[in-house]
Amino acid sequence: MKILVGAWIAAVALSAQPLPSEARQKEQIEKYEALTRENPRDIEFWHILGGLYRGAEQWDRAIAAESQAVRLHPKYAVAFHGRGKAKVGKEDYSGAVEDFTASIVLFEVRGGLEKYLTVEQPSADYIDCYRTRGVALSHLNKFNEGIADLSIAT
Repeated sequence: MKILVGAWIAAVALSAQPLPSEARQKEQIEKYEALTRENPRDIEFWHILGGLYRGAEQWDRAIAAESQAVRLHPKYAVAFHGRGKAKVGKEDYSGAVEDFTASIVLFEVRGGLEKYLTVEQPSADYIDCYRTRGVALSHLNKFNEGIADLSIAT
């Protein structure tokens, strides 16, 4: 009986500790929070922090971090993409569609599908904008538009 109680106490103690991946995630978030405080005009740091918040399912913080990147550089397509993904996580599908559309427009200003079909490989973020916007559109019962986006992404 004493052994079972001791094993139970050890199991409870272990379960209360964060998993190594959670501890690493928290460490990374703290690192990039510090970097954005020290370098508040660095859009890449804000975008990375937004991605870390998304990974931790901290949707409002992710949206705020990506919004800061957008404020600093309104043509930073990947920040719109990141913010759209956070809005999908928060189930704000209309807002997500707006952000994915803005990101797609910004990517297309650089050449879009025509360039990618003939000259170079498209960025993963650009293709993911179509894929994830298609998913968001399906949540809004806009199935034909969603299917059109998903067909572009494949």
